[in-house]
Amino acid sequence: MTAPTSPPQEVELKLLFPARSRQAVEQHPALREGLVSGVRHQHLLTTYYDTPALALYEKGLTLRVREAGGQYVQTLKSDAAGGGLAASRNEWSWPVTTDRPDTTVLARTPAAVFGPTLAERLVPVLVSDIRRSVHPVAYGGAMIEAAVDDGVVRAAGREVPVQELELELKDGPVLQVYRLALRLLADLPLRIGVETKAGRGHRLLRGGAPDAVAEPAVALTPQISTEHAFRLIVRSQLVVLTGSQPAAEAGEVDGIHDMRVSIRKLRTVLRLFAPCLAAPVFERFEEALQQLGQVLGAARDWDVFCLETVVSVFGDGDPAYSQPLVAAAAEKRSAAHRALRAELDGPAPTMLALELMAWVEGAPVVTGSGDVPPRLCDFAPEQLERFARKVARRGRGIGNLSPNGLHSLRKALKRLRYSADYFTAFYPARHVRPYLKLGRHMQSALGEINDAAVAATLAESLAIGHPALAPLCADIVEWSHKRRKKALRKLPGLWKDFHKAAEFWR
Repeated sequence: MTAPTSPPQEVELKLLFPARSRQAVEQHPALREGLVSGVRHQHLLTTYYDTPALALYEKGLTLRVREAGGQYVQTLKSDAAGGGLAASRNEWSWPVTTDRPDTTVLARTPAAVFGPTLAERLVPVLVSDIRRSVHPVAYGGAMIEAAVDDGVVRAAGREVPVQELELELKDGPVLQVYRLALRLLADLPLRIGVETKAGRGHRLLRGGAPDAVAEPAVALTPQISTEHAFRLIVRSQLVVLTGSQPAAEAGEVDGIHDMRVSIRKLRTVLRLFAPCLAAPVFERFEEALQQLGQVLGAARDWDVFCLETVVSVFGDGDPAYSQPLVAAAAEKRSAAHRALRAELDGPAPTMLALELMAWVEGAPVVTGSGDVPPRLCDFAPEQLERFARKVARRGRGIGNLSPNGLHSLRKALKRLRYSADYFTAFYPARHVRPYLKLGRHMQSALGEINDAAVAATLAESLAIGHPALAPLCADIVEWSHKRRKKALRKLPGLWKDFHKAAEFWR
């Protein structure tokens, strides 16, 4: 047996549901009305193999043998590509005769790097035991396999339940996967799932919170259309937004921060491509992103206050002195995290992500009759210039700007930086690097000023609610004012250097 030279791609969207909703999922009209053949019921017992050091997992590979009805199938999967919420994975499969992997068929796959000794190093590391019902559904001109899974994943003597609906595209446009998901979401308590069964098992093996999600690289070229570029960028940011949600729900600082940054970048992308987007639609998405960002922002602000600000102000002193403030701040942080979990547990984030992806996969770019979207190399310089002019306007008289003025400048500069990052490969590095370096210095100083203002505001709010903490809060306010003054002294010089820098897109 040999592996195919071009691996087939598995494109699927995973949706989670509570155990009580399985029957409602199975009987939903969208699955029953579009059914093209009978529902298949399967018992899937899947064993995942790796080395004791989890070498395959570290390379982004998953090797499994699945038994169903006395037949065995071996599958190798690679990590998901950054193709939007419906993950696209390379997948190789072979029939085998036992529940042990046949490593001889891996010679032309990424697993070949482990060499011929892989077979003797493989051990079973986790098992999934799933009852599945498969609904082949015709929907909107696409063929979609809707698999309802109910069972457990076991590893290291522990187990985690699985209740999920996988919508796998078999034929047709991926847009219809999102439209089917939205129809189901209108009636069912569904949430986007980002962890594979193997991922859940590996989390049981390692313990701790879900993995962080890296931002997928976006391969933009000067000649592609603005519509194609817009799709690629939004897809990559939605991968981060949804992929970071489990960590954010678990209270992980990095997960909350990554979700917040992805929202900022998505809002920036909407503004960047605004000249060729349908205004009422993208404005609705920007408003929804802003609302979610505010809940994330509150949790993030208290994270920084508790984990960084309080340590910086009182870290060298007597812990007993600051303990009352630490306890009060921790309560505020816990409340902000509870509010965030409640928001993420509701339907709004899933609805937002699915609607945004459906819009992006449809026809988001508006053109005139007979027109085609402009090439990115023609579009990008104009938009970078537009953002740069806004930064220049907001930075006038920088030494006399109010706190609100400095905050507006910081946001405008951040939008310029996020946008510029997508197009730097179009221009010589010797022109790009100096500009971005000066921009980072400006952004750092403005960030110091903003962080100091937030710290002072949070300290003052604690003093209002806990008058006995007023002296401790005054220490934080004083520290914040000193920090702000130090950054303000640097700002005019940094602004002068940045304002004189050659803009690399000209």
